[in-house]
Amino acid sequence: MKLLVAVDGSAASLRAVEFATRLAQATSGSLVLLNVQNRGTLDLSDIDAGERDERAVAAAASDRILARAAARCHAGGVSCVTRGAFGPLAETIAGVAATEHADQIVMGTHGRGRVGAAMLGSVAQGVIHAAHVPVTLLKGGGHAG
Repeated sequence: MKLLVAVDGSAASLRAVEFATRLAQATSGSLVLLNVQNRGTLDLSDIDAGERDERAVAAAASDRILARAAARCHAGGVSCVTRGAFGPLAETIAGVAATEHADQIVMGTHGRGRVGAAMLGSVAQGVIHAAHVPVTLLKGGGHAG
């Protein structure tokens, strides 16, 4: 079983990595860890004016986020590859899942109240709508460690 895990660096997404790692252990599966960046997710405030290449900033942010998630996979003895992407969140997650021939998408939810839930809900619903594979959403709460 090949699982695509959407990772944004939050505790909720790290819980999704831990869940997917356990599932991959049980099924001799593998993971694709995906971080999607776009203009709405980038923090350009700390970047020098000459280094405002959005894609370079996005790639660096993805590398940082994915390294932490990959460490959790490797600690669990599970094979994983990392992918960074730039684009609309839901469509990119579903598109990479198709390109990678993933059997399932796993995502964490943040549980930030009504406004946060509505925002995440729109991404999650977008992935569910666009994906051609099952999507597992893990409710927020607790601590990922």
